[in-house]
Amino acid sequence: GVAFGAPTAAGAAVSVERVKDVHGVHDALAPDGLGHGWLLVRAAAERGREIAEMLAEDVREGEPRFCIVVGPEADLHDLDNALFHWAANLDPGRDGVLRNGRLVFDATPKRGGEMIGGCPVREWPSSMRVDDQTSALIDRRWMEYGLA
Repeated sequence: GVAFGAPTAAGAAVSVERVKDVHGVHDALAPDGLGHGWLLVRAAAERGREIAEMLAEDVREGEPRFCIVVGPEADLHDLDNALFHWAANLDPGRDGVLRNGRLVFDATPKRGGEMIGGCPVREWPSSMRVDDQTSALIDRRWMEYGLA
């Protein structure tokens, strides 16, 4: 593997700008709250694996060592949302790419019946959303539920 020093703020900024120019990438962010070691990428689902492979191959000094490629529905600026999409759309044995000292996760939505890296893809359920009225009711009743 490639031996690089620790990720830096400058390396993370360069990585964000470089990946934003890749076809199929909608947005990229190196969240301050995660240090300089993580790069989040929002991309077209059909290009997720290709983008993950490219990120694992092209690693430069000071750039983040961990990358998560999520689908177009994810909001990179809402870290909880981005991490939810990572966990919801990832099979660790199938969707991780480790090369050149960088671990990249293709957490884009997959279509059931596909084969990725010799592993089958199962159908994933659609994401559930709570409507605003139900959410407001739950917020008002936390204490009653014993969850406050």
